[in-house]
Amino acid sequence: MNDEHAYSRRISFNEKLYLAAEQLNPGFCIQVVFQHTNSTADNRRSSLTKERLEHAVALASNANPGSKLVVRGMVGWSRWVAEGPPPPVRMVENWKKSDHIDAELDKPLCPFRGPTCEVVLTTGP
Repeated sequence: MNDEHAYSRRISFNEKLYLAAEQLNPGFCIQVVFQHTNSTADNRRSSLTKERLEHAVALASNANPGSKLVVRGMVGWSRWVAEGPPPPVRMVENWKKSDHIDAELDKPLCPFRGPTCEVVLTTGP
C-alpha cells in the first residue's frame, strides 16, 4: 500500500510487550467475546449466518484500518501499517464448553503477515 493517506502508527511499549510474549508463548492474544442469542417465536434458524457475518466484517475492515494492521520495521522503528488481509470469519458448529479447541483455531495469528484479528462464530452455548 503506497497511499500517502494509508493508516500507520508507531507500536506502543505495551504492544511491544504483547509481541514479545507471543514469541515466548504462541497464542498469546486479547480475546473479546460477544454473546448473541436468537430467540424467535417460531424457532426459525438464526438470521446471523457465516455469509452475513463475512459481509459485515469485510465492510467494517474497509472502514476500520485497525483490523488489517501488520508490523513493519524493526526495534525502535517498528510500526503498525494497514496492509494486512481482512479478518477471516471462522465457523465452529455446536461448540461446547467442554470441547477442545479446534486445531484450525489454535494456530497463532502472525503480526508480520497477518491477519492479526479474526472472528469466530459458533452455534455452541
